[in-house]
Amino acid sequence: MLVLLGIFLGLAMWVLNWVYLVLVHRSMQQRTDMIALAGAPALLDEESLMDAAGGLAPDQSDDVAEARAVAHRFREANNSTVAPALSLERDDVRVRAGFIADVTGESGQVHFDAAPIADVDQPHNALKVAAVRSAARSNPVSLLLHGLFGADSADVSAGSLASLDNLVVGFRPTPTANSPVTPLAIDMAAWRTERVADADGNEINELELRLKSPLAAALPANAALVAWDAQSPINLLVAEDQIELGVSLDDLHDSGGVLGPATPSAPRAVPSLAALPNAMTTRNFARAFNRLAASHARACRVFALYDPHASSATELSVVGFIAARVQRAVVADQRLVVFVEPCFLLHHTAWTESPTNAALAPERNAYIHKLRLSR
Repeated sequence: MLVLLGIFLGLAMWVLNWVYLVLVHRSMQQRTDMIALAGAPALLDEESLMDAAGGLAPDQSDDVAEARAVAHRFREANNSTVAPALSLERDDVRVRAGFIADVTGESGQVHFDAAPIADVDQPHNALKVAAVRSAARSNPVSLLLHGLFGADSADVSAGSLASLDNLVVGFRPTPTANSPVTPLAIDMAAWRTERVADADGNEINELELRLKSPLAAALPANAALVAWDAQSPINLLVAEDQIELGVSLDDLHDSGGVLGPATPSAPRAVPSLAALPNAMTTRNFARAFNRLAASHARACRVFALYDPHASSATELSVVGFIAARVQRAVVADQRLVVFVEPCFLLHHTAWTESPTNAALAPERNAYIHKLRLSR
């Protein structure tokens, strides 16, 4: 009887320790997920915004350092919210930056801790976080019931990989989240060639977006209003709301709830309006863009790019999207003029597809990313 009691007590201790270790592992896994997601956006190379095509050879050493710093700041802040027994010390956590060729996981090409990558098409786009609390180090996981089979602690580990998916072909608003897309589209050639000198001291050149005006023939238009719901004529009240609020599912009832696909290989035709109809509407649109600019945190918006050679007077051929921060808007020569500069935008409503999907053939986007846990 005593033997059976001893076996039962030993089994009960083992089960309690096992349950405790499972809970510790679950906590560590949740924390590595959050640390990876918090640090990955810091990998975005700000210097790439200083060129119209985002084509500067990347030097991401400062960005990798910042990603690691963000990760550890997040680790330390999270330590203050958990029990001391669940704390992660700096030596428990390893943070590595790398490149994933296909964030959907279909190709399996993952490169970490390599030499700096010279190819502009392969910047660091992923952050791997590994947490190990080892019995052989300073912060082991102490067993809930000590002394079972002579053990006082155990090894527990967890790992997460966050990636920046920039294979953007469109946007999918959700019932609770609008897509941050404006109703203003930009001439693709103008985006690449017309950016003027920086006006706010951050070394990122701005672009002056201009609608058509009969009074300003010397400066041709390089932008147009678009209707994402495929309705023509354009509902100007809806378009004005979209400037500040983005595009909702209700705005897309005629287009299947998806802004896209729109790539060079799969362009999308959308109704367009080259000029606003009157002075009052023009002023209202300028005010809406200025309110957006004043919001600062929300001022980074998505603009469509259109191919002027494949477009008509009433329909644009949209071939992609860029992200730009709205600086200000004015009414000049009775037309709307909006000043923007490139920015990075991470948004969960971005629609991305695998590069193996030949029907869409998405291209890497220098400005727009979707943050995901890819492993």
